[in-house]
Amino acid sequence: VNTIKELNQLDVSEVDLGEADLSGATLQRVKFHRVTARGLHAAASEWIDVQLEHTHLVGADLRASRWHGARIALTDLSEADLGAARLDATSLTAVVLNGVRLHGALIEEGTVIRPSEMPFLEARGADLRNLRASRVRFERLFLLGATLDGAELREADLSKCTMREASLLGADLTSAKLVQADLTRIDARGATFAGADLRGAGLHGADLRLAVPTGADGGAAHLREARMAGADVAASFVDLAQRDVG
Repeated sequence: VNTIKELNQLDVSEVDLGEADLSGATLQRVKFHRVTARGLHAAASEWIDVQLEHTHLVGADLRASRWHGARIALTDLSEADLGAARLDATSLTAVVLNGVRLHGALIEEGTVIRPSEMPFLEARGADLRNLRASRVRFERLFLLGATLDGAELREADLSKCTMREASLLGADLTSAKLVQADLTRIDARGATFAGADLRGAGLHGADLRLAVPTGADGGAAHLREARMAGADVAASFVDLAQRDVG
């Protein structure tokens, strides 16, 4: 295994880094193009103004890594571990995030996650427990079966995201935008939706027991078969569903 501690202003193209060791390394203004780095060891690494395109980071160990000003496009991060990572002013465009682990990570405002020309950005089964991503915009993420327990998503924009069968136990979605989001069969027990915009959202079969919807805007929210134990919660969500779309 090759250990690298610093890379600066390099173009790295069409190489196989194998299981190279970048643990604790600092990478600045490095461009990766068509690089294979499956199983890369890069815990506690720092990525500053880097560009990654058509790169394979499947199963990479990126725990506690720091990303600032990075541009990541058409890159496969499936099963990568970004637990406790920090991303700011970073863009992820048309990436694959199936099974990615972002538990306890911090995604700061100014970071953009978008599918570009693809219908959705794949993030099936992603582990987003205790993720902090307030005021971040997630464009058309496909989060089927993802785990977002305890996630802090205050004022985040999750409009048109698909979150079918996702777990949001105790998640904080205060003032979040969930316009036309697919929340079918989510488990959102104990989650907070105060001030959230749920217009056009689909909540068929959702478990909202002990959820807090107070003051949410849920005009035309679809609540068929939603489970809502507790009179106050049930009344609040039903009232939202009966409002007109503004």
